[in-house]
Amino acid sequence: MKHILIIFAVLLLAPLAALHAADAPSAATQAAERVLYEQEFSQTAYGRTPMGWRDLVGVRPSRNWAVDGEGFLRQVIKNKTGLLVYDGYTAELKPARALADGRIIAEFKKVEDETVSLGIAGRVRDRDNYYLARFAGTQRLELLLVKTGVETALDFVAPVGTKETRPTGRITLRRYREGETVADSDSAGNEAMKPITDEPGLPRVLLIGDSISIGYTLSVREKLKGKANVHRIPQNGGATEVGLEKMKAWLGDGKWDVIHFNFGLHDAKYCSATTQRTSREQYADNLRKLVTQMKATGAKLIFATTTPVPKGGVLSPTRKFDGIEERNGVALQVMRENGVTLNDLYSAVLPVQEKVGRPNDVHYQPEGYEVLATAVAASIQRACCRTNP
Repeated sequence: MKHILIIFAVLLLAPLAALHAADAPSAATQAAERVLYEQEFSQTAYGRTPMGWRDLVGVRPSRNWAVDGEGFLRQVIKNKTGLLVYDGYTAELKPARALADGRIIAEFKKVEDETVSLGIAGRVRDRDNYYLARFAGTQRLELLLVKTGVETALDFVAPVGTKETRPTGRITLRRYREGETVADSDSAGNEAMKPITDEPGLPRVLLIGDSISIGYTLSVREKLKGKANVHRIPQNGGATEVGLEKMKAWLGDGKWDVIHFNFGLHDAKYCSATTQRTSREQYADNLRKLVTQMKATGAKLIFATTTPVPKGGVLSPTRKFDGIEERNGVALQVMRENGVTLNDLYSAVLPVQEKVGRPNDVHYQPEGYEVLATAVAASIQRACCRTNP
């Protein structure tokens, strides 16, 4: 008999996070399951913490968590990290901590604040050692191992709101495996995602791109230390449609001397066996609109070609890409029309792709990101020198 732990709840964990739902169980499977624990937080009195629950992170004399007037369990102190665990007994009169295996069902209400994340922790040993499934930012699902307080990405799942989501609305790990690690994801634990403070007198550079750009960000900053203030957008830039939605916010009100950008991999993905996320025609049209927005800043623009996809673009039956060389050709035509400088990252990394790329993946080993960073830093330095002699 498979055990099941049901938590009818609305948890506002800040900034822990993420719901990982497996495939929907069959009726026979559900009938064989026994409910070991069930909690509906709305049944707890206002201002109280449900019996048997305690916060391993926030230790203070008064309550850290309480049920609010709408029946939601939330943290009392805003913007605090919490790890709330059930440390009571199950229906078998055994401590919950003794549960070896089971299925957890939980309900969350997402808040509008993108800095707040929600999640489920499992196999919790203490406040610094557990597994975590976390919704972080906007529709991003991360699976992490927290060991001695340090996060290690076990997998990355994003976005969860695409056309690929199964009809049940549930998400499966196998279907959404994208190959990112902490080094090239936009998780909060990645140093590349942290904002920088400008050094006065240096040109301001903005990096725009997807996970590949995240992977080379830190090395580019190091190579241009003392020469340029290298910023990057606060997320994985994704496809051109994301850029069209977010570009105004990414550019902000500050002055940019150089904008180094790429869109391509996400646009080239197939959402189904025959449907591309963005057709080549739409890709070109979107790029033109994005270039127009960026040119309005007065910055020097550098377009980075999209890096190669191994195995002819077919990484698995459900992870396929349109031809990257052909897509780069489309992008280059748009850039020529608009006088945008080219940084051919495709050609820079292609000769060593098999050596520095991750097996059966679009991402890179550290040596690969170093190759890309060298090319990016050189292109930016050339542009900065012409902009600021």
